[in-house]
Amino acid sequence: MGDAGGHQLLSFQFPEHYMEFDTHKEVVVRTRAEMFTRAASTGMLIVGYHYSWPGVGRVRRAGKAFEFVPMPFRF
Repeated sequence: MGDAGGHQLLSFQFPEHYMEFDTHKEVVVRTRAEMFTRAASTGMLIVGYHYSWPGVGRVRRAGKAFEFVPMPFRF
């Protein structure tokens, strides 16, 4: 996931927006949409390094946007 989904709430709820540090704004918006769509449709696990602990979870569709669904932490 890297920085394409840079914010746990904002990036998923507003995937068409970009962060100030995004250098190529059009590219990041397109890439984020592709990554979120693929993750939601396949059910793959993702890691968000800037997300709340544990930062591991799945993506699901929420209307025209997405949601990050964290996995419960287990040892």
